[in-house]
Amino acid sequence: MKKFSFLLVAALAAMMCACQGGAGAKMFTKGQAGEARLANDEDSILYFQGYSDAGNMKATLFSERGLNLDSAYLNEIIKGIKDGACLNSSKKELAYNAGVSIGFEMNNYLDKGLRTRLYGDDDSTHVLNKAEFIAGLIDALHGKDCKIAGETMVVEQRMMGKIQEIYKATMKAKNAKFLKENTDFLVNISKKDGVKMLSDSIFYEVITPGTGAIATAEQTVKVHYEGKTIDGNVFDSSYERGEPIELMPTQVIPGWTKALTSMPVGSKWIVYIPYSQAYGENGYGPIKGFSTLIFTIEVLEIVEEKAK
Repeated sequence: MKKFSFLLVAALAAMMCACQGGAGAKMFTKGQAGEARLANDEDSILYFQGYSDAGNMKATLFSERGLNLDSAYLNEIIKGIKDGACLNSSKKELAYNAGVSIGFEMNNYLDKGLRTRLYGDDDSTHVLNKAEFIAGLIDALHGKDCKIAGETMVVEQRMMGKIQEIYKATMKAKNAKFLKENTDFLVNISKKDGVKMLSDSIFYEVITPGTGAIATAEQTVKVHYEGKTIDGNVFDSSYERGEPIELMPTQVIPGWTKALTSMPVGSKWIVYIPYSQAYGENGYGPIKGFSTLIFTIEVLEIVEEKAK
């Protein structure tokens, strides 16, 4: 299971809350904070360090990969930094402020990390029960036994499996209409004259029958091809590149493997491949999950046979 990273928390805590007061510590007033005086070398060093640190801080605060805060509220952020500077604070206050920083980052992780792993990138409406996360955190900090019985590694693997199950169910529900369109397309294709089923709901129609040998999974074949989705969008084509490719049937998606080990050299087929034999529920690149794929495949030769 993905571990919660405290690196950002540590950085923020160091910037905001690490200044325990000592005998020589200087307090600043509201009027002084933010007004550079540069009265001596120490002032210059401190000012430049603050100025330099702001670059990384801005990336942390405002980027989508960071805290993704609204820059319109920059003055509120600055106020918080000033209030959190913690000069001459007690250990109790430092502990509380560290907890606030960790809690803020924890909230960010749950909303942008765990929720995405469970419900996908586009789900900002599902509200996680964060009290359960906090309960687990508190039990572990107090050294209590985990309330989910079992060896840690076994429980971790089980939770990973549950995350995957929830994600798959969520994606299937979200894409129900798209899945039905792609499934219905295959059903209709299967009724078309001249279309045959290869295996595993893979259908094909012969454009040019071949008379040569049929490649095994271990041989290399040279092919021309075009791939498109059911809406006609071409996502890849060796014809457009003007050059066939060489590959082994085991190097490609299962639907291709079954086709290449069934097509005689010289064949040209249109192969209709369901998502389960293509890029599955997650998709790949421009290909959306649950996509039925349509490939025109032309087997030109078995490379090893020519070499002999």
